[in-house]
Amino acid sequence: MTLGVELGPVELPSYDLPAEQPSVPLATYEARLRAASAAAAGAGLDALLVYADREHFANLSYLTGYDPRFEESLLILVPGRAPVLLVGNEGTAYAAVVPPSVEVVLYQSFSLVSQDRSASPRLAAVLRQAGVGEGVRRVGIGLPLSYHPVLLSGERAALGLASASGRVLRQGDPMSASLGYWGSNIARGGFLAASAGDLPVGDYVERLVAPYFACAAEWYETIGIGVTGGELFEVARRHLCDPFFGVHLNPGHFIHLDEWPSSPVYAGSSVVLASGMALQLDIIPATGTVYHTSNIEDGVALADDGLRAEIAARYPGMWQRVCARRAFMADVLGIRLRPEVLPLSNLAGYLPPLWLSPHLAMRRV
Repeated sequence: MTLGVELGPVELPSYDLPAEQPSVPLATYEARLRAASAAAAGAGLDALLVYADREHFANLSYLTGYDPRFEESLLILVPGRAPVLLVGNEGTAYAAVVPPSVEVVLYQSFSLVSQDRSASPRLAAVLRQAGVGEGVRRVGIGLPLSYHPVLLSGERAALGLASASGRVLRQGDPMSASLGYWGSNIARGGFLAASAGDLPVGDYVERLVAPYFACAAEWYETIGIGVTGGELFEVARRHLCDPFFGVHLNPGHFIHLDEWPSSPVYAGSSVVLASGMALQLDIIPATGTVYHTSNIEDGVALADDGLRAEIAARYPGMWQRVCARRAFMADVLGIRLRPEVLPLSNLAGYLPPLWLSPHLAMRRV
């Protein structure tokens, strides 16, 4: 089968750096809280409880702007009453970011081990005070990260999600690296190699990287408004169904403050992608062999004509970067996106299998 891709010289463009971080107005949080409370009442719920910790905070941050750091937290929404946010000892100062309508309550059981717990009542009493009722059973770089950074090499590369270690890098090592800020994730897999002679197998590019890149390129060109998750799933199935590739996670998922809120991409999915959605290309071969993996994980947003115009007007710097990324993908890599697909990474589509030769990357023939 002719894949129509090759490994060739590629020069990455020079992008400007964003100078501003967009913020969410308090009025927006207030509207979200009212909508959540109304939805809870409409569903017949007496109360809606939103739990959060450092790794699972997106729902709470979406509603209030508060993301717990060392501690846990709980938002209590009872229709017809003011929202109540429970925080631990170290969260009380930071909780000043929440809207004024939210009552912040110190609940010290959310505090770290060995800290004082004498100044707050038991949870059942706190919940009753918040209006839940008697029926309750006893009970980086200046941007926040969405998960722990990953950098693995050599024999540790097979561990997948392990933390970095003191292992010294060696030429020929299999490598994995990923970094996720809120609303984004960048991940790559390959070898610390300068040429094919450094690799443990001579056909690494032909056997694994080329079919993987062909799949990723078609995924990029398929995704768009009106496409179903099932259609994206079929792209991955056609290219990488051989058990050798070991692809077992959803080949694509939503991304927000959490790295993986949920996924519309699964066999037979009828979920229709719409404007305003942000998704991650998350197709990761896990061969379990000396071929290691190849990975090109980045995010895109879907935006119709109106949303694209709004982005260009409100965030011109971002819009210029998006346009430059689209041009690089089309003109250099041969990946032509639909107009509504906005790449969110400067590396979107860029796949250098030999990390010591970053000027060599996969591209369409």
